[in-house]
Amino acid sequence: MKKTQGQKGQEDRKERKDRKSCFPNEYNLETLAKGIIHEIRNPLNSVYAHVQLLEEEIGEEREDLCDSLMQIKVGISQIDGILREFGRFVRQAKPMLKKENLNSLLSDVLRFVDAECHACNIKIVKQFSNDLPEILVDANQIKQVVLNLILNANQAMLNGGTLTVTTFLLPGAECKAKVNEKGEKSEKGERDCVCLEIQDTGIGISKEQMTRIFDLFYSTKSAGTGLGLPIVQKTIHDHGGRIEIASYPGKGTGVRVILPVAKDEE
Repeated sequence: MKKTQGQKGQEDRKERKDRKSCFPNEYNLETLAKGIIHEIRNPLNSVYAHVQLLEEEIGEEREDLCDSLMQIKVGISQIDGILREFGRFVRQAKPMLKKENLNSLLSDVLRFVDAECHACNIKIVKQFSNDLPEILVDANQIKQVVLNLILNANQAMLNGGTLTVTTFLLPGAECKAKVNEKGEKSEKGERDCVCLEIQDTGIGISKEQMTRIFDLFYSTKSAGTGLGLPIVQKTIHDHGGRIEIASYPGKGTGVRVILPVAKDEE
């Protein structure tokens, strides 16, 4: 007997429901990812151990083989790095929100990267707005976001350059998106935002690359994991904010992070 369109629709919905039942909640994504990472790491570690044994057997007599084994070890390390970053992405903890001053958080990160910037001939220019209102954030997570963005900027300035870090208040009327503490659109008016801008004078990003910079596993760097910016974006969204990037090849890249100001009752 030929099935009606309605019966087919019911069967399709039942099939989708059955597939969803295999993953009843969002936490299964973390469980699944942990299992996959574990299953990949086990043979990967075995391969690495056997490569080391081969190196000991061969010694330095076969330079060509030693070079090939070294390349295998480099590849294994890159795969391990991708697995480690992917694990960070899926198990990122829910933010522990507390009122913080953005300028203070930035100063901590800049002190941490000061020596590296100096060694790479990168000048840090701070343009902090005074009397910024507090934001409701997880300090450690936001510091990690800033650190990732600064490291990206430094890596783009191959021959040195200038790293400009700016903060300012963006009135609610000027915010393109009205956001609340859950990252949802607010129906009761616009909220002021605190903005962070990180500008480098590096090589920039092409228009084609810009369309994919937040894609998982996509990287403009040969040794990149392609997970840094997706993690940054997820963290900012978890804080009810957003991230914007503008770049011009040969001129540099600017990143803007926008976070809502904490309400008095928060």
